[in-house]
Parts: sequence; structure tokens; C-alpha cells
Amino acid sequence: MASCTCLMLPFVRTGMTEEYANKPIVFERWQPRMLERFEAARAVTRLLGQPANELDLGNYELLVGETPEAAQMRWAGVELQVKEANLGWSKSEKL
Repeated sequence: MASCTCLMLPFVRTGMTEEYANKPIVFERWQPRMLERFEAARAVTRLLGQPANELDLGNYELLVGETPEAAQMRWAGVELQVKEANLGWSKSEKL
């Protein structure tokens, strides 16, 4: 049996993002600073500590507050509205 949870994380510092980590222009609109890996890991661990039946098939977004020195974080459940639409090019062409 399989279950799934979707996590939406904000910017987390990695080797690929180091060059952007201290540029305020990158974060002004989304979050005050880049999260450290241990901060993201702590938040994910806290979320995954919840009962499995509450997390199954859920979508969760990690929200970051506006204090650059100590990021205030909280999880929010995200409900996605699925709307399918035909793609003209796919309908008329055989795959």
C-alpha cells in the first residue's frame, strides 16, 4: 500500500543556491532570508511526526515569517482545485 504527501518548501540553502543566499533582492517578496538545511529538516520532521491518517494525500506548504534573524515557520495545508482541459494539439494528434 502506498500513500503520498506533497511538501512545498521555500528557498533552502544548498550548494546550488549559495550565490543567492545573501541577496535581499531575491527574498524581499517571498521570505526574509534563505532557510538553512537544518531548519527545513526540523520543520519536515515536525510535520511528519503527525499521525499518518492526517497527512495521507495532503499538500503542505512551509510558510516563513518576516523575522530575518530567526525565521518564524509554520505549516499550512493546501487544497488544490483540479480542472482538466483538453489540449487542442493533443486531441488532434495520435501519440
